[in-house]
Amino acid sequence: MRKRDVNGNRYYEDVPLAEALEIVTYVSFGVFLATWAYGVIDAGIYFEPVVRTPYVKTKEEKEELDKKPTSLLPIVFPGGAGLTFSTRF
Repeated sequence: MRKRDVNGNRYYEDVPLAEALEIVTYVSFGVFLATWAYGVIDAGIYFEPVVRTPYVKTKEEKEELDKKPTSLLPIVFPGGAGLTFSTRF
């Protein structure tokens, strides 16, 4: 660890490192802003909204669900076991 002078200031050999870190801070902030701006512009140009349509069940799927509308299943987990009840609409 480097010592401080009588006034609590760091020695002059730390100044170049502090200046270099300050430059790195500003450069990395500039890179972040450029990347963010590119993402915003790219999204504005190439964005296509997704249109979701409702899912329509086939006749076979409806018949299968009608056969088993409810179920009671065993479940095993660390430290015990139990039953689960499920139903479908």
